[in-house]
Amino acid sequence: MKRLKSSPVAPLIHALADYKKILISVGCFTALINILMLVPSIYMLQVYDRVLSSQNTTTLAMLSLMVVGFFIFIGTLETVRSFIVIRIGSQLERRFNQQVYRAAFERNLFNGQAHAGQALGDLTLIRQFVTGPALFAFFDAPWFPVYLFVIFMFHTCLADFATAGADPPIVRPGANAAM
Repeated sequence: MKRLKSSPVAPLIHALADYKKILISVGCFTALINILMLVPSIYMLQVYDRVLSSQNTTTLAMLSLMVVGFFIFIGTLETVRSFIVIRIGSQLERRFNQQVYRAAFERNLFNGQAHAGQALGDLTLIRQFVTGPALFAFFDAPWFPVYLFVIFMFHTCLADFATAGADPPIVRPGANAAM
């Protein structure tokens, strides 16, 4: 049988594969953060169920103290997660900086292309993507069905409103966006 030639792996994909375990830990941090984002809803349910019916201020104080502790924990996880991706981005930039600079310089030298700095700008854009909110949105997106299920557990009408609100607006060709 004839073997197919395997295509060479792009250097950026290969570099990101080196950070696979770290990115999995970022995904785990994101999972924990997203689960903890349900704390305010649970808090309000407990306040309406336990505190208002019993008029017990000690219960309210303890619930509030627990929620503040959870918010501090969420903030700590967010900070650690941000430091991790910032470090990955800076290491990727250091890893490719000399290669990109050399390739852009050689291209400019041999082909006479005037935009040698564009390649370094593109490398900066990659670092900004890795360290920016787009990566966190990638990790947060799979949690939408979980939140929608929780809303559905409260009431189907609420789930219908949440689903309708999550749909992107319809953009008609030729319509003026700024009204």
